[in-house]
Amino acid sequence: MIIAIKWREMYEEFVPQYKEQIKGIGKELEKISQDSSNLEKHLQTTLQGAANLVSTWKILDYTERQRLQYLIFPKGMFYDRKKKMRLEPMK
Repeated sequence: MIIAIKWREMYEEFVPQYKEQIKGIGKELEKISQDSSNLEKHLQTTLQGAANLVSTWKILDYTERQRLQYLIFPKGMFYDRKKKMRLEPMK
């Protein structure tokens, strides 16, 4: 009987604290699920753009084209006009 009373007191003491923690965790999980849905949208857009680089390139302005070029060729890219071929930079 005394043990049961102690358990009940402990339960009543700690339950509100744990319920608040559970609420906080639930809110964090909601944020993560919202972010992941946005991530899926961004991934889909990126994949569509990557699949159609020529059309994507046509609609981009100069700055956006530079960003895309640096994304695809982070070390840069060189073009030999005489040989009419693209050269990879030295490693």
